[in-house]
Parts: sequence; structure tokens; C-alpha cells
Amino acid sequence: MNNPYIHIKRRKVPLYGGYLAIVLTNDLHLLKTKVDPNFSRDYVYAHAIHLNYKSRETFCIVLNIDSDQKNISPGVVSHEALHITSFIADTRGFVADFNNDEPLAYLQGWVTDQVHKFIKEKGKKLK
Repeated sequence: MNNPYIHIKRRKVPLYGGYLAIVLTNDLHLLKTKVDPNFSRDYVYAHAIHLNYKSRETFCIVLNIDSDQKNISPGVVSHEALHITSFIADTRGFVADFNNDEPLAYLQGWVTDQVHKFIKEKGKKLK
């Protein structure tokens, strides 16, 4: 494994409340100690989690961009952003409307943009 690291960025979710946390890490121990002691996977790859982080409702995307086992692609980021969008919609009482999915599309786009900006800010690249 490369040198262990964890980078965390939190942003307030516009309009809907709560926080988005973007976590870039290659270390399961750091993820458990810094973010979610209940993280139940044996390996860090790409996950979306709804949790209480620093006493705030948080929708968290965890990505291991440096994974040797599986590549993190733009599609993976979009996949996890959809999970986050679903968590937010569910907790806010949205009813899915496939004739007017603009609110969900906006939110998924915002989440995806935030993740890509943070990846770039940390000097990382998707594979």
C-alpha cells in the first residue's frame, strides 16, 4: 500500500440541509478512527454513507482513488453521488417523479462536481 492518508472536506448541502463529506483515503484504519468507527467493510473502495459526523447529519462519499484492486472512474463517482442523492431525497421526504426529476438531477450534479473539485484540489486523478 502507498503511504496511508485521509483527506476530508465537508460542505453544507444547499437547499436541503445537512452536510456532504468527501473522504479520499487509502487506509481502512484512518477511515474508522477519523470518520466512521462502524464502517463494516474490509476494504476501502467507493462507498456512500449516511451518518452523524462531528455532531451533524452527513452524507459521506468515501473513495480510494489509489486502489490497486479497482479503478475509481468518473462513472464510479456518479454512481456514489446517486446514492448520496437518494439518501438526501429519502430523508427529506422526496417522492420520485420521473416526469420532473430536475431537483434530483441538480443535486446529483452538485455532489458530483464537489467530488471532482476536491479530487483536483488534492492533486489526485481518476483512473
